[in-house]
Amino acid sequence: MKKIILYGCGPASVEIRRNIEFFIGKTYEIIGCVDGKYDHDALDNKNYFRLDELCDLKYDFILLCSKRESTLEKMLNWLIERGVDRKKILVPLLFMDKSNERSRFDLISEISNCYSGEPNLIFGMSYSYTDLIQKNLKIPFYRCCCHGMDLYYSFAVYKYMFAKKLVEKVNIVVFNVCV
Repeated sequence: MKKIILYGCGPASVEIRRNIEFFIGKTYEIIGCVDGKYDHDALDNKNYFRLDELCDLKYDFILLCSKRESTLEKMLNWLIERGVDRKKILVPLLFMDKSNERSRFDLISEISNCYSGEPNLIFGMSYSYTDLIQKNLKIPFYRCCCHGMDLYYSFAVYKYMFAKKLVEKVNIVVFNVCV
């Protein structure tokens, strides 16, 4: 299991942290968090590590949890200056407001704004979003897929909808796979 540390312990990091926590795969474990401003995890009371402890800890990645580009740059530089391997520092681009990845889709707002209780769901790779002409289907469907998403994220969208009690019953599932 890969061990992850979240860099960001205050209210400004809450949206990114929630998205990471929900959409992270089962092969990853969040072992705690660090912050340059706070001396504890002000959000969830997770394990807290001081920044000067990072070189002594065993972890695979540090995820930078800020939306401000200037803050991300400061976080990155601070970590590199203190000897953290650049390959271990990641920015979760899918959850950043102005990233190319996010401009294609925003999983949470897509569900909030577009799902209206359709009991029929479409799953598949990203081409399921563009190649399957939904309006030609005789009954209403909701696409649990978006540009650039693989099957993991399609399933994660469904799990999110189920966890939020948006889906009560599923009648038909279209699983669009191209071979």
